[in-house]
Amino acid sequence: MGGSSSTPFTDGSRSIDCEDLDIKTQLSSPVASVIAILKVGDILEIEFKTPTGPCLAIFKGVLAGTIINKDVRRIIECIVSGHKFVARVRNITGGRCAITIKHASAI
Repeated sequence: MGGSSSTPFTDGSRSIDCEDLDIKTQLSSPVASVIAILKVGDILEIEFKTPTGPCLAIFKGVLAGTIINKDVRRIIECIVSGHKFVARVRNITGGRCAITIKHASAI
């Protein structure tokens, strides 16, 4: 899905557009067999199954883990509005995987 319209959100006193979201978090419930093959810099697709989350991080068609974060609602609303998000793997330590989620056009 691609979208050219901007869907703003308010974060305190400033408005944040979908294209400007930059979320640093970790995968929740990481799938060990997928984490074992991930490398720093790999790109995960972000999807969701229900309107309330969680978001899913998909690597080459396979679930890598879920995203449970205060910004999940924003991500889902942006995806519903036609935007696409991806996550770049920042760090892998044991079974933990740190990611940065951004609009697909920003990666």
